[in-house]
Amino acid sequence: MIKEIITGSPQETFSVGEKVAVLLKGGETILLTGDLGAGKTMFVKGIASGLGVDPLTPVVSPTFTLINLYKARIDIVHADLYRLDPEGIFGLGIEEYMDNSHIIMVEWADISEGYFKGNLLRIKIEYLEQNRRKIILGGNIIREENWR
Repeated sequence: MIKEIITGSPQETFSVGEKVAVLLKGGETILLTGDLGAGKTMFVKGIASGLGVDPLTPVVSPTFTLINLYKARIDIVHADLYRLDPEGIFGLGIEEYMDNSHIIMVEWADISEGYFKGNLLRIKIEYLEQNRRKIILGGNIIREENWR
């Protein structure tokens, strides 16, 4: 199923992430796409909050470190592929975390097309204007009854 949500502020984008976190069981890979500044990291922060990452832990885009790990109800592996080409993904070691005890969240996932398999959740965030965003969620955990 595909679900579209319009948000009017960064806090609303964060809240959508929190709502998605409730649906996660472990083993999911969340592939995030969207332009620079669209709100991908804000969405990740919402998921981290929803999964119980310590509020004092800074959740930031790993643009230069490439991968951040966060301890939570289900541990989070947060990757940013912005500076990589498709071949660069193989050296990151993400496959070590592809199990049911982690959630993998990948910013700039369009670079990784075909690399990730399994239980995928695709999130596209589109800039509409000022603080408004369209969040398009697609994957088998997205069901209409989860959004009432």
